[in-house]
Amino acid sequence: MKARIAAVCGLLAAASVAHAETSVRLDMGLVSGAVSGDAARRVGIAERGYGLLFGAGLGRSSFVAGLDATFELIEDRAIFTQPTTTGVMSSSTAVYDFGFYGGARKRFGNPGAPLIAGVNAGYNIAFGLRMIDYCQDCYQEKLHLKDGFYLEPSLAIGMDRGWQIGASFRVYTGSDFRTMILLRATKAY
Repeated sequence: MKARIAAVCGLLAAASVAHAETSVRLDMGLVSGAVSGDAARRVGIAERGYGLLFGAGLGRSSFVAGLDATFELIEDRAIFTQPTTTGVMSSSTAVYDFGFYGGARKRFGNPGAPLIAGVNAGYNIAFGLRMIDYCQDCYQEKLHLKDGFYLEPSLAIGMDRGWQIGASFRVYTGSDFRTMILLRATKAY
């Protein structure tokens, strides 16, 4: 685990040594993530979820580094029920994925609306919760999901200082996640 964290820190440090003006990047988007079949059966969830992405990072020349978080709703296949003050309620599940990444970008096309191709390498920390929604004292379970590395090729269209719209595809290794499709909007300042 410490070696993995050191590798991610190395990626982040490598992104900061380029010689150019630094830009701040804010990301938001939609995601669809796939969990391995074994992990899904082990924790009692479906293999695919859908949700949101939020992130922030720094860009410098052709390099980027940052943090992001995804929140996905995913079908609960080990539902429990519990009496509450509003009646008997059923559980639902959510999966959370926090990522640290570093990457490179290459611009193609005219300066007005360039095509941006890139690749990120990162590490994710994943977990889930099974709980009764909107219930303060109800039972809940933590879903244990394995962390791991990912590689994420991406394509986007946009300006250096402005909006960028794009898509990417994460492939995980060593994690209970298998893949994730991301549609994102990035605002670079």
